[in-house]
Amino acid sequence: MKYIEFGGGLGDVIHQVFTDGGYRSLEALLPHERVKIGIISHNPACASLFDHHPKRAQLDIVTPGYWCPDEDTKMRRIHDLPRYDGTPIASRLPVRFYPSPTESCALARITRQKRLVVLAPNAGEPDRDIPFGYVQYILNRLLEADYIPVQVGLDYARNDRPPEQRYGRIFRGPFIDLVGYLSVPATLELVAKASGVVTCHSAVNMMAWHQQRRQLLLYPNHVFERHFCRPDQWSFGVWREPWSALTHHGLFQDNAHAIDAFFAALAAESDQTTITQ
Repeated sequence: MKYIEFGGGLGDVIHQVFTDGGYRSLEALLPHERVKIGIISHNPACASLFDHHPKRAQLDIVTPGYWCPDEDTKMRRIHDLPRYDGTPIASRLPVRFYPSPTESCALARITRQKRLVVLAPNAGEPDRDIPFGYVQYILNRLLEADYIPVQVGLDYARNDRPPEQRYGRIFRGPFIDLVGYLSVPATLELVAKASGVVTCHSAVNMMAWHQQRRQLLLYPNHVFERHFCRPDQWSFGVWREPWSALTHHGLFQDNAHAIDAFFAALAAESDQTTITQ
C-alpha cells in the first residue's frame, strides 16, 4: 500500500499539500488502489482535508498526534508507520479542496459579497497573535473602506493557547464570524475568493501565499529573526515573486507602512475591477 505523510503544524501541512505532490496524486487513484496517510500533527483540523475528498473511501487516515524527532523511531513502531523521507511525489494535477456540501452552500452565499477580507489574527503559538490594538485599528479601517471582515480560525487545546478572540462581538457594522465553523478545505476556498487577507505568521498566511492572495502580514521580532532574516520555506512569500508583490508585511511595533500599502493596493484593485466591469 502506498504511504503519504504530512507533519507539523497546520501551516506546515498546507505547505506540503501545495509543494510535494502527494495530496495532488490522490486525484488519480484507480478504483482498486488504496493509500495510507499519516498526519503527524498537533492540530486536529488537518484531517478535515480528506473528510469529503472524492477518494476518501480509498484512504486509510492515521492521526497519532505529534512527536519530536528524538521520539520518531519509537512512535513509528508504536503506530505501525513506515519511515518517511519526504521525497516529493511528482504530480501535475491541480490542487483541489473539498468542503462539505453544507460549507459549499454557505461559502456560495458569503462570497457573493465582493469586498470580503479574511481576518485571521491568531496562530497556533499565541506569541504570534496580532496584538488587540492593531487588530482594532485595522478593523476600523476595513469598515470605513466598506470591506466586510470575515474572521476565521480554529479553537483547539494546545499548551497554553487561549481561545481565539471573536472581534465581531466588539465591532459594529458588517462582520462575519466563522471562528470554529469552517473546515480547513472550506477556509482555503474562502481565502482563495477574498479580496485580501489580514493575518499573522500562521496557517492562513500559508494559504494566502500559495493561493496568491493579497495579504497584510504582521509578526513579532522572533519570527522576523528566525524566518525572515534568513529566508526559509516558511517565509518564501516575502522574498520570492509572485508572492512578495502581494505581501505587505511588518513587525508588530513597526507596521504603519505595511498597513497603508495594503489598503492602497486594495483600493487600486477595487478601482480596476470597477473599470473592467
